[in-house]
Amino acid sequence: MDYLDAEIRHINLSGGLYSRLVFGEEEPSEGNYFQTNPFEDPHKHNVLFQGSSVLEPRFRDVDPHRSYVYVVSLWGNVDLRRRVLDELARIKRKHHQIAIVGYWADPAFDMSPYDGYSFDLLVQSVAELASKWATKGVKTVHVPVASLNVSAQSNVTHDAFSVGTATDLRLAKIVNSERQFRANDIDCYWCIAGPGVLEHHDAEVSAIQRYREFPDRVFMPPDETLSMASQVNVMLNISRLPDSYQTNPSYYAIMFNKKLLIDSDMIRDSAYFDSRFMKVVDFTGPAWLTPDLADWMKTTEEIDYGYDGEWEPRVFYRNIRQMLEESSHG
Repeated sequence: MDYLDAEIRHINLSGGLYSRLVFGEEEPSEGNYFQTNPFEDPHKHNVLFQGSSVLEPRFRDVDPHRSYVYVVSLWGNVDLRRRVLDELARIKRKHHQIAIVGYWADPAFDMSPYDGYSFDLLVQSVAELASKWATKGVKTVHVPVASLNVSAQSNVTHDAFSVGTATDLRLAKIVNSERQFRANDIDCYWCIAGPGVLEHHDAEVSAIQRYREFPDRVFMPPDETLSMASQVNVMLNISRLPDSYQTNPSYYAIMFNKKLLIDSDMIRDSAYFDSRFMKVVDFTGPAWLTPDLADWMKTTEEIDYGYDGEWEPRVFYRNIRQMLEESSHG
């Protein structure tokens, strides 16, 4: 099978907005195509009707003279993804020029629901867990980060920007940080998804809302998220889980040459780490924002991390093709 020239068909059933934020847009010139929602047969009212296909018709059609790599994002609704894998297995029995790749980027991902399923390659993107997964034969690649052709802007609209889904832990860090930002005249733009968590912390949230709009947004489309990240001085990487790790804000800081505040020491292992512009802090600390750090957040400096598109989705898919090619040669 020719993996290097194979067509990529990525089945990521997390919706178009998430897919666009992470994987960008389809690139026919690269042979990369996406399915972002389960296929709904117009003749059947229930997408989960037993026996109906969840794959788009174009993903079921195969040219006997071509090779295909089906990448299946495995986190989310397990039953739905099992149906995808069952259908792909049936297609593969008839068309042998197919490779099935299981992929995830969730630090809490559990592979056990997929025991018994056959994959040509398993890939994950949580760098901190690379060693753990390697013992089970799982490869690690950097999570794709789509720039959507947005570039860094010289005009700074806010001192800082935080974007992410709320958890009790993350919201506690955010509330603590906002109190200190107010005391030091730091203007942070907060996008906090997950209104249910906000409601559970009504007293803390209301205290902030008495002096400013908070959060600024509970949702931002991918293009707006990237645009905002390109126009601030500092990105905040505030982890939602006890075991801190890098998430998109840290990647945006590197992509757009912005300063970074992060609560994970793992950033020090990054090839792009620069202690002048990246600081590891404890967002739960009662006085983590020192006067010097506040001044640092307000000061604009020339930054060049040397990033040159290494995390773009096209690179992610090229890496998958290459790993399949290498595995085929033992």
